[in-house]
Amino acid sequence: LRASDSGKLKINFNLFRAGEYKSALEPFFRDDMSDAAKTANLEWLKDLWLSASRSLLTGRRQLDLDTLNDYIDNYDRYLAANNNSAADTALNTGLIDHLLTRPQAREYIADLTGTAAEDNYDFAQINWRDYSQQIEKSYQHPPTSARIAIIIARGEIVPGRQPDSRIGAESLSRLLRKARNAPGIKAVVLRLNSGGGSMTASEIIRQEVLQLKESGKPVVVSMGRLAASGAYWISADADEIWAEPTTLTGSIGVFGAWPTFEESLAEIGIHNDGVSTHPAIGNRSLTRPLQPRQARALQLNVNRGYRRFLEIVAGGRRLSLIEVENLAGGRVFSGSRAKDLGLVDHLGSLNDAVSSAAARVGLNRDDAVYLQNEINNANLLRELLNTRLHINNSLLARFFPEPCASLAGKLQEQKKVFFNLSDPQNLYVHSLLDSFTE
Repeated sequence: LRASDSGKLKINFNLFRAGEYKSALEPFFRDDMSDAAKTANLEWLKDLWLSASRSLLTGRRQLDLDTLNDYIDNYDRYLAANNNSAADTALNTGLIDHLLTRPQAREYIADLTGTAAEDNYDFAQINWRDYSQQIEKSYQHPPTSARIAIIIARGEIVPGRQPDSRIGAESLSRLLRKARNAPGIKAVVLRLNSGGGSMTASEIIRQEVLQLKESGKPVVVSMGRLAASGAYWISADADEIWAEPTTLTGSIGVFGAWPTFEESLAEIGIHNDGVSTHPAIGNRSLTRPLQPRQARALQLNVNRGYRRFLEIVAGGRRLSLIEVENLAGGRVFSGSRAKDLGLVDHLGSLNDAVSSAAARVGLNRDDAVYLQNEINNANLLRELLNTRLHINNSLLARFFPEPCASLAGKLQEQKKVFFNLSDPQNLYVHSLLDSFTE
């Protein structure tokens, strides 16, 4: 939904934010990206590209970064120089080593594995599903009673109990309490993959992290692809924070949103009116315009929430408020950059985080187990209902060609993120990066 679209639909978006670079809601009041958002986003995009290009160039001795960048910027020239063949262009530039047909590729792999020709060049292989199941079996049966608990949390951060595809404040809090009260659990690794969400829900979870620490059990956060805004709110007080070099994190900022539909309803002849003993009562109705006093109160709440966010980060990361203010404002950082700035302690994988947590309590990495909420009928029903979006996206793919279906799917995801948030204070610590970093 763009600013121009909201005007056509007669929706008035009342938006409040703290942080110059907190651009999550720009699609709701702009038709383009602000200069501040462009500057901030380009910084982390460059970091991600640097990491990706380094990985790509590993083992490509005949290819350097300057050539790779030139290839990308002038692909048409490279293509013309190779008889308009994309395959020959990739080969001659050094991006690939061989051009083979499918039978030739099988023969090549068979030769690499020492398979004889009389075996019809069939070679040892494993189906990817079988391989993934083998991976998932890790951390299932620790050899000792003392354990490291691994808790996986992904999706929007929202109040209450939620399925595994979201981070419910009550659901995750119960797991953290379970880890705290279990004598055999000696430390917790919290794996976060979230762009944020409800500020209230994030604070409820953070309090449970503090309770865990006070009980003497170390808490180590492992950041996945994305651990920004509300996810960083939760992470700030951890004993250690681990991130991947390409993790997107930070986004220290707060926003509030209050859409009103009085003009939309008026178009179809529906109006709302009434009286109250106090002018402020009833003003926060979705069917009436937001009054200046209420708007000011909402902005003050956002400002207070932002100040609280800064204080949490400063206390958890042992930084001054001034230092945090210079890193905040809604700026997003790559994991590598966040480490340089002191927002992250170490770069590494989930396994690295587990090893570090184990070392803190004198255990081995193998002494770890995934801790999950029990599956009951209510949780199963929530999970089934949550699959509706994926069904809708598959239907879009059937009836609309690419790239229309892909774009429609992303818009559907963006709508889901915005309208599924339900903070009691109407305050959100969300980067809204979830749908656009796939």
